[in-house]
Order: sequence, then structure tokens, then C-alpha cells
Amino acid sequence: MKTLVLMTVMLTAPLTCAQNPSDSKADVQRFVAHISSVRNAIADGYLKWVDATKAKDVETVVALYSDDAVMLPNHADTASGKEAIRAFYRQWYGGKDKLIREKFVDTGLLMNSPDLAVETADFSGSTSLDGKETEFRGKNLIVWKRQSDGSWKILRDIWNSSSAQ
Repeated sequence: MKTLVLMTVMLTAPLTCAQNPSDSKADVQRFVAHISSVRNAIADGYLKWVDATKAKDVETVVALYSDDAVMLPNHADTASGKEAIRAFYRQWYGGKDKLIREKFVDTGLLMNSPDLAVETADFSGSTSLDGKETEFRGKNLIVWKRQSDGSWKILRDIWNSSSAQ
């Protein structure tokens, strides 16, 4: 009897678990749309960050971070929470140098839940200090978290410089 029950389950399980091909296509389309919306939100975050950094606008940059964000900046101490992140950017933007341009190249996006995205990128650009332009390059890893309102904010942010080419 156990053998008959086991065989029945083994034979019918694939039939009950099989998906209608149209359901599968719809699932793929939903997945692609979700990934596209996440990538668009991340790209929008980068654009806002670059524009705010050029303007040295601390509050716009801080608004990109979640309340429980942690930032691990290059050559600086960890900043945990918005107040510490705000203090970091106030100090950083307080210098005389000015961002001229910055470009980010996506090197990967990993999503293991619909509410978290781990993204890596290479970046390069130039700053100006007393009329002298200096090139820079580096890489980052950012964990983005979907907020209750559907927006995406930075939960973890780490970046460091790469050697000159």
C-alpha cells in the first residue's frame, strides 16, 4: 500500500506543480519589470548624488539614505545613521575642491529578495581644486532597500579608490 501511495504521489506531483506556459511568461515579464524599476531607481539615485555633490548639497544626499543606513567611506571612519552620514558629508563638502564630473558603470546587481538590492559599480571622474583638475577612479558596493512608500534608499554604502591608470 505504501508503494502505491508513493508512486501515485511521484506521478501526480509534476502534474500539480506544472505551470501554465502563459503563467511562466507573465512571471518572467513581472520579474523583468521589477528588475528594470530597481535599476531605474538606482540610476536615479546616482544622478541625484552626483548633482547634489556638485552643488555640495548635504541634505539632498542624506535624503538618499535610509534612517538605519551605514556608510563606510574611503579613508574615513564608519558613519552609522543619518546624523553621522550628514556630519561626514558636511565635512567632505566643506573642502575647497569641487566635483566636475563623475561617471558610474554598473558591474552587477544581486537581488535575493524583492526589497533588497546589492549593487556594485566602478566610478571615475575629476575634481577641481584651485583651478587644477585631478582625475580619480574607484569602486563601490551599495545595498539598496525598498522603503514602505516603494522608494529605494541606501542601506549600506562602501566605496574606495582604485590605483591610477
